[in-house]
Parts: sequence; structure tokens; C-alpha cells
Amino acid sequence: KRKPNQESLFEQIAENPWAQRGAVLAVAGLGASSYLKNTAGASESQKRIDDLKKNDPNNIGISAHESSRDGAKSTAMLSLGVTIGSLAYGYFTGVFSEE
Repeated sequence: KRKPNQESLFEQIAENPWAQRGAVLAVAGLGASSYLKNTAGASESQKRIDDLKKNDPNNIGISAHESSRDGAKSTAMLSLGVTIGSLAYGYFTGVFSEE
């Protein structure tokens, strides 16, 4: 291993446990934020679908809202997976341990 003064700034940051924790938590936070945003979007699309079905069950806009809802749900599930995956990665690699 090289002497500490020969390590690049990037290597010093990458080896810093607080930087690692910050990176894992940042990815988890972005995933959680995306999950919440897309879950709210799916809910909004579902409300619009329900309103359209009440007024006109054959409205052509229903299928567009269903596609929007399904896309938002899919993105929300992927975002939740990223959140859980990043936290699991941090846990199993010891990023959150004090050692």
C-alpha cells in the first residue's frame, strides 16, 4: 500500500467512512424521494381514472391515465428497490459500523 501522502484526494475520500456513509445515505434518500413522488403520481392518476369512469366509462382518456399510473407504480417499485438495496449494501459491507 502506498504511503498516505501519496494517495490521491479521491482515494482519501473513498476510504473515509463518513464519506461512504454519506454516499449510501444519499442514494437511499434519492430512492426514497423518487418512491414518494411516483407513489403520489400513481395515486393522482388513479383518482383521475375514477372521476372519468364516473362521468363516462368509455372516455378515451382512461387508458392514458392507466398507462401513467402503471408507469408511476413501476418506477416507484424500482425506487424502493434502490433504497432497500443501498441500505442493505451499507449494512452488509459495514459502512454503518463504528469499526
